[in-house]
Amino acid sequence: LNLLKRGGITVQTTLDTRVQRLTQDSINAQVPIGNKSKVGAAAFVAEPGTGKVLAFAQNTKYGNGGWGNTQINWAVNTQYGGSMGFQFGSTAKAFALLTAMESGMTTRSTVDAAAAGDTPHTYQPDEFGDTCGPGGPWQVTNDTPFRGGAISLMQATALSTNTAFVALAQEVGTCNVRDTATRLGLTQANGEPIGHYAPEIILGSDEVAPQSVANAYATLAAGGQRCDMYPVTQVIQNKKVIWQPKPKCEQVADPDAVAAVDQFLMYNMTNGSGKLNQLRGRESAGKTGTSNKSNES
Repeated sequence: LNLLKRGGITVQTTLDTRVQRLTQDSINAQVPIGNKSKVGAAAFVAEPGTGKVLAFAQNTKYGNGGWGNTQINWAVNTQYGGSMGFQFGSTAKAFALLTAMESGMTTRSTVDAAAAGDTPHTYQPDEFGDTCGPGGPWQVTNDTPFRGGAISLMQATALSTNTAFVALAQEVGTCNVRDTATRLGLTQANGEPIGHYAPEIILGSDEVAPQSVANAYATLAAGGQRCDMYPVTQVIQNKKVIWQPKPKCEQVADPDAVAAVDQFLMYNMTNGSGKLNQLRGRESAGKTGTSNKSNES
């Protein structure tokens, strides 16, 4: 710390000024700093296959004194000065899809889902075959009403049908879905594994940081290769490198299964909730998530 305060060192980072500017501009355009609705937003951008942190931003200024000012970095985990995190909602569904693909299901597979819309379907703990069920009766609604019965996983992904993903988790094992999320790099904002309860695992009711979601989705984008994230490449003093990270990557998921998940996420971008978030001139894959009180992830 004293060395940093005295100066005389050069810190080289992985941050991309162009990506950083675009990230901040995009946030400000959608949810301006100090907006009257008091809506907060944060983003974290990582490079798949390397672990390089390219950008992170939020719609605040650094400081205290009213809405739009904070000293907390919402985009990162608690250990890096972040908050306690935010619910990640239906972005959790990618982990159920990967678990299903690794278990032998395909992009043409279907599940038998319960009917629900604004009127919920209630699940009981004994309907789950492992220790990762709900803690009590669990009421699940669907944003797009579903009358019940067979539904393809592809359509369930595009419509983000909650009861279909509950059915999927029941089939492949809710604890297995949790293990998949952990394997890909997802943690709570405090660094601990996500919770053991079905709502946390299947529908993302646990609280994570954008950094953690970016880490897990970067693993999917890299064909199942999870890389340690790092924002600094080296620290130099008097033309001598006095510190540099030793990032590593590890294959944590079957590449063919990941490629199948990418098909679901690409379909979601063209036929589902991602239609308004297409990337210009290139294919994209992704999953939106809405948590309690309609917060988006």
